[in-house]
Amino acid sequence: LLVVFVTRVTFMPLNMYWSLIFRDRSGEIWWFGILFAGIIIFASFGNYLAGKVKPSQSIVSLVILSIGILILLSASTDILYLYVGFFLLHEIGRGMLDPLIFTLWNRNGNIDNNERSTMNSIRSSAMTLGGSFGLVTFGVVADSFSTVTSWVIAGFILIALSIYLQFKK
Repeated sequence: LLVVFVTRVTFMPLNMYWSLIFRDRSGEIWWFGILFAGIIIFASFGNYLAGKVKPSQSIVSLVILSIGILILLSASTDILYLYVGFFLLHEIGRGMLDPLIFTLWNRNGNIDNNERSTMNSIRSSAMTLGGSFGLVTFGVVADSFSTVTSWVIAGFILIALSIYLQFKK
């Protein structure tokens, strides 16, 4: 539940501000349709890859770490091809994350069959609450500092979550 909540919190600035950041950095918006198609392709590829690996806490941690690092790299460069490339690569991890968590949660015996629907409802609620909290929190961060700052903070939170998962038993 912690992973679902925190990832949803940190994904909100990525969802909210990618178009503003890319518009400000490139000065144009005509290419956003192509970028959005790239987002879908890269996330779909991540979804495909998730079916090819055995889900584990370590894999989830590695995926979260890669998302955090790629967002930090995207936020830290002014070279158009690099920040777009890093951003698109992070979408592979985002495409992998939900299927991996769902499989760990439901198919590996972590939840008793008679509790599965209740636990999935709780997981869904954690996603919704995390998204809502992320919208408000990172809206304040972006308004007080900048949209890029919200990405940097989100990246660091994801890296911290990954480290936590690596050391959690």
